[in-house]
Amino acid sequence: ITVMWETESYPEGTVEYGLTDSYGLSASGTAALSHCGRYIHEIILGGLSAGAVYYYRVESGGLQSIGSTFRTAPVAPATFSVVAYGDSRSSSPGYFTHHSEVIRSILDDDLPDLVINVGDVVQTGDFCGETGVSGWGTEYFNPARTLLEQIPNYLAIGNHEYRNSGDPAIFQDYFSFPDNHTLDSGDQDLWYSFDYANAHFIMLNSNYYRVGGAFYPGSEQYEWLVDDLQGTDAVWKIIAFHHPPHVRSEGYSKEAREYLVPLFERYGVQAVLNGHFHWYERSRKRGINYIVTGGGGAPLYNPGEPETNPFSIYGDSLFHYCRMEFDDIRLSFSARDTDGNNFDSFQLDLDEDDDRDGYRNGDEYSSSWDPTDIYSPVPGSVVSGDYDGDGTDEVAVFRPSSGLWALAGLSRCYFGEDGDRPVAGDYRGDGSTEIGIFRPDTGLWALKGLTRFYFGSSGDQPVAADYNGDDMVDAAVFRPSVGLWMVRAITRFYMGSSEDRPVPADYDGDGTAEGAVFRMEDGRWAVRNWTISYFGADGDLPVISDYNGDGTDEMGIFRGKTGLWAIRGMTRSYFGSYIDRAIPGDYDGDGTAEPGIYRGKIGLWALRGVTRRYFGRKNDLPVTR
Repeated sequence: ITVMWETESYPEGTVEYGLTDSYGLSASGTAALSHCGRYIHEIILGGLSAGAVYYYRVESGGLQSIGSTFRTAPVAPATFSVVAYGDSRSSSPGYFTHHSEVIRSILDDDLPDLVINVGDVVQTGDFCGETGVSGWGTEYFNPARTLLEQIPNYLAIGNHEYRNSGDPAIFQDYFSFPDNHTLDSGDQDLWYSFDYANAHFIMLNSNYYRVGGAFYPGSEQYEWLVDDLQGTDAVWKIIAFHHPPHVRSEGYSKEAREYLVPLFERYGVQAVLNGHFHWYERSRKRGINYIVTGGGGAPLYNPGEPETNPFSIYGDSLFHYCRMEFDDIRLSFSARDTDGNNFDSFQLDLDEDDDRDGYRNGDEYSSSWDPTDIYSPVPGSVVSGDYDGDGTDEVAVFRPSSGLWALAGLSRCYFGEDGDRPVAGDYRGDGSTEIGIFRPDTGLWALKGLTRFYFGSSGDQPVAADYNGDDMVDAAVFRPSVGLWMVRAITRFYMGSSEDRPVPADYDGDGTAEGAVFRMEDGRWAVRNWTISYFGADGDLPVISDYNGDGTDEMGIFRGKTGLWAIRGMTRSYFGSYIDRAIPGDYDGDGTAEPGIYRGKIGLWALRGVTRRYFGRKNDLPVTR
């Protein structure tokens, strides 16, 4: 728990706290001067018991506050409640009392465990003064004091917190939220996430054109959000930010709808809380409830016509707050006016979610993506990606439109043309990878600096690998129309069909590659002279590599719609999404493969546990493995 308070003077401060009103424990610190020239005290109380009520009071310069209490988060699974509201700025004439009315109605109800505010808590967030009807004290802290001193509160920054200067510094002074590990310290507190019992809450900055507000793919906030969603296994996933993607107005956030909503759908978010429009509205799209809760005290507006938002279910213009009750399988939501009357409600029950993916049965995410488009041209025909023989796979791309090969930190050259498939591999047996292409319409194999020959014909797929254990890659093709495998100067055999993907690899650790196929429709793996097994599901992509360094390639799948990596007999993790190419490889030279993705749309390489960098552009193919 972090306790904060403000003083005009006296930088030294102490919090006394304990399980009784006798306290018994204390923590002290020295405050820093805020941008408004006052001291903002911030003291973290650690080592607290879960689900316990603590008494506390603060002291500065010999002055003590009145004692209050707070409750710590329970251990999951647990029942708890959250109140959400927003747009409490109330400096307009005749409106500065309405925030107090909303707070009073919350206090008259059963006290929640958390408070979420979706932004615009003051009229002018970059203004230090108090006018009697406006200011941080008048509009926010004084009306909400009784609630804030008892209940942990989390805010999503609104546009009024930036106001005229575009600087969120005063907002950042007043609040201390979980570290988002941003590369720019100026973005701290502008987006973050936290867990409470069995729920994961994400607070975003939707001020797209303001400092720290961008969330386009490749931006820091967007990539942080992807990682955060992939990294949580919480039952409930709730997101809050200021500008709504779905609302009865042409002023909806086009950027949020384009960039954020697909992530919410992909990762099983159940509810999104927004403000900005001074009314209440609930929409539902693809299993997600979008709540606009902008009735916290600012002048009210009338909702637009329903046809402006085809997903809208309910809209009304009134001061209100929202309450959510959580347990292990059920979320009960209600919207309440300042007299405590429920005027809208819904319930989500995971008993109606058989596969526990966060969607009720029938609402499951079903994108229009075609795995064939992601998988072809087949990156798997690249056998290795160590172009300098140092034992580490390189970040490298092939640009079919021009024949460019670009090897990060090594070299660039032109070899091949549009339509060629990369077949890089160690064809000499010297431990380094040679650049190579296969031209499907003629059967040409061209290995840079080594040789050219013809092997295969139109419709064949390259399946180069070391089929005889001599440490040199052999040219080979798979003819899906008849299931024919041809390994140059070594063998021919029949295995698989047009429904299968060729996945040759050393599955038994004997130093030679086995012919193998993977059927994406049902997850069937067939390895020649070895095994038939099932691992994966419809739409999964094979990601075969040596993930534990034992010299044997493991079967693995990448499930683009959820970012799941499942390595048979080893591990499961989440990394990437349906727009990514999966590119496992040994990127740190430790002898084991790491999951990696290449996001061609923006040239992002994300190599799990190793690095993130940008190299390449749209339509480039990664040429490493």
